[in-house]
Amino acid sequence: KPVGPFIKPSAIKDPMDLTIITKVNDKEVARDSTKTLKFNIAEQIADASSITPLQRGDILMVGAGSLGPVSIGDIVEGYIEGLDSKFAVRSKVVAA
Repeated sequence: KPVGPFIKPSAIKDPMDLTIITKVNDKEVARDSTKTLKFNIAEQIADASSITPLQRGDILMVGAGSLGPVSIGDIVEGYIEGLDSKFAVRSKVVAA
């Protein structure tokens, strides 16, 4: 599944203070914080909505640092530290 379940805003105390972790084959390869974003979340939403109307349920996906090489068959998992594991996104790398 490429996208996990909806996270209610009440589950997030401060969206600019989240630790996001990425693992490849259960090995942590990236750990970063929304505190270090070049553009904060409000700026990203404003920028996107200046280009196209945003509707409830729309998803904005932004880039991340390098995960290093991944291969077909690898399992890539991303999650926000402190949230229930049901919100983790886990996908197997497949050939295009």
